[in-house]
Amino acid sequence: MRKVHTFHLAHGTVKVSASQNTLSVEKFPTPIQKWERLAACLNFQIRLSLLLVKKTLAMEKRQTKMETETQRRYQQVLEQISQLRQLTGNQQLEILAVSKVHPSSAIREVYALGQRSFGENYVQELLAKAEELRDLDIYWSYIGHIQSNKIKNLVVAADEIQTLASLKHARLIHKHSESIGKSPFKVYIAVNAEGEDGKNGVAMDEVEDFCSQVQKECPNLKIMGLM
Repeated sequence: MRKVHTFHLAHGTVKVSASQNTLSVEKFPTPIQKWERLAACLNFQIRLSLLLVKKTLAMEKRQTKMETETQRRYQQVLEQISQLRQLTGNQQLEILAVSKVHPSSAIREVYALGQRSFGENYVQELLAKAEELRDLDIYWSYIGHIQSNKIKNLVVAADEIQTLASLKHARLIHKHSESIGKSPFKVYIAVNAEGEDGKNGVAMDEVEDFCSQVQKECPNLKIMGLM
């Protein structure tokens, strides 16, 4: 038979249970002890909350500092472009912000400053960013190496391609851009001006013939210039 005895003490309640060969003791805190523990817990939670607030404020401060730095650097570039326009008399000079490897949040930051044209080197990265930033009116330029198997998706995301150096690629760009109604589709011809081995681009003495062939076979493409 198991007997239970309860003793109320100053420091809590003790319950003693006894059976034939076993004696067990359970201690329960007093109401005061419960409140003390609750107060300690709340104090910890308050301290934790204050710590989180401090960290959040510190992060916001760093973010504000970064935004200020971005604004300063962007303004410097704008001033340089303005000077170049005056020196050359070319008022069509524009900034192409190369955003490769930079997160979409950084693009949004620069977009908020007024930048609209961004350049990407990698097709998959361009596709991902174009989807993430579809709410923004961004003009996407592709400035990387062209791969035949990625042209179909590339034409969907990009507004222009600046690295055309192959008649085969020109035909594919023409085909896919025409099929989705992007007409005309803007391209720039990549030129290997120094004739370096292994470097992508059309040789200088072949540029004129190459452009003529593109215009003849790919009427949907609009050659904007050389790169």
